[in-house]
Order: sequence, then structure tokens, then C-alpha cells
Amino acid sequence: MHLTLVQAPKAELRGHPRFSAPGALRLDGLHPFPLPWGGARVLLAALRKIRGDTAVEAAVRPEAAVFGHCISGVGAPLDPQSAAPLLGFLTHHPVLRLPLQRAWQRAILPLLGSPAPEVHIPDPSFLDPESLNLLLALPLPALVIGDDPDWDERQELPIWRRDQDLSQGQLYVMGAMVEVEKIGGTGAVLAPLPPADLDPLDGAEEERAAASASVHQRLSAMRRAFAAFGFPAVIELSRDIDPSPLADADRAEWHLLVANAAYNRKVGAMGDQELADVL
Repeated sequence: MHLTLVQAPKAELRGHPRFSAPGALRLDGLHPFPLPWGGARVLLAALRKIRGDTAVEAAVRPEAAVFGHCISGVGAPLDPQSAAPLLGFLTHHPVLRLPLQRAWQRAILPLLGSPAPEVHIPDPSFLDPESLNLLLALPLPALVIGDDPDWDERQELPIWRRDQDLSQGQLYVMGAMVEVEKIGGTGAVLAPLPPADLDPLDGAEEERAAASASVHQRLSAMRRAFAAFGFPAVIELSRDIDPSPLADADRAEWHLLVANAAYNRKVGAMGDQELADVL
């Protein structure tokens, strides 16, 4: 794979000419909620528009048992206790992500076609570490990612939401192993896009639960997100709601999920009083 980092001020990346190559799959339109495997989920929706419904259905159905953690519409019911084996010290370990990552790979590979398209990601905030690992494992001719070396997102998001920090670290590690092309220059400042479309099979249960006042719906979505290694989603779902109506066992699970999610992002409360109260 040819990895290209387009280096420009963040506000100009989306309008950089390198991201206007014809035939490329452009993943753009950040969701305000940190969807687990968000980049991969947008990629699947983009491929459906190119390959059609029949091809996508044929690709994802064999992976239904695993995909149920991310995409509910594949028809595999999610076992509410499926996250339980992951509630341990090594929940952050990359090896545990492999079954889900490989399911994504098996589903995406036949949809890429031949030759596979370049994938362009102009906004570095779009990338979550899990989706980046998936993209790096795919046989793409080129992966082109926006990069503002001077951008400091510490003032923009809580530390547990800063997936770009982790993704940036992964890209720098990749740079030590493969040749990385770095392109400078400037681009036009474009207006932000609305959130990217998700696949019709993708009900975005986590995002919908975050807007719900039902603590039981939140807990169900937290279980789903944790099973998919969506640790920022777990923390986000725990906010702005009182878990006290839950039964004792469910309330204990709620706190355990949040604590493990914070551990997996290697953060404490860091001045976030609401997170501190839950922890």
C-alpha cells in the first residue's frame, strides 16, 4: 500500500487538490457521536453505493455473528452478555480485536473490486484507531490521509474522545516500516459536511441511545459498544443521565463498563467531573 499524508492546516485539508482525484473513495462527514468502527461503517455505506445491495448483503451476511456488535441489521441478535468475557485487564489488547477486524476485512475485500480504489480521508478527526487498522490491512493502491502537524486538539475534545491522537501514533509507527509520501501545500477552506451516511443495515443504535432518556437503552448500547471496543462511545453513553433506576447488578455493570472504557483509553477523569463521578 502507498500511504500518503497530506500536510496542511486542518481547515484547508478538505479542499486540498490531492483529495480531488477521480475514482477515489472519499470518507468524509464526521459524526458528532464516536461510533465504534465509525470509519469502517461509513466505508461500507460508500461501497454499497458503488457495488449495490446484492453485493453488500452477500458480503456481510456470513459475518453476521460478529458484525452484530457493530451493525444490528445483519440479523444476528447480540447476546447481552457477550461483552462479559472482555471485562478484564487486557480488554485493550489488539489481539482481542482481531476477530472483529478480520470479519470486517472479509466483508470489505470482495466489495473493493479490481482494481481497488484509493481511499481518501481528508479530515484527520474522522479516523478511529480500529478503522485505521482495518484500512491498513486492506489491499488498497493508496491510502491518503489529511495531517496537520501543528493541530492541537487538546482544546477541542475531552481526552477520551481524541481518537486522532491514537491514530496519529499508529501512522507514525507505520512510517517507520513503510514508505510514506508527505505532500504539502494549501487548499480551499470548505464548509463542514453533514454526518456521513451509514449503511441501511446500520441503525446506529449507540448514537440513538445517546439521545434517549432511557437508562436501560443506554446500558444496552454500552454493552454493544464495549463488545465492539468502542470505548469512547461507552463513556459518552454514560453521560447526562442518572443510572440509579437500574437494578443493583446492572448499575454495577454500568460502572464497570465505564471504568474499563476509561482504562482502555488510559485516562482518568482529567478534570472531567461528570466522568469522575461515574468512576
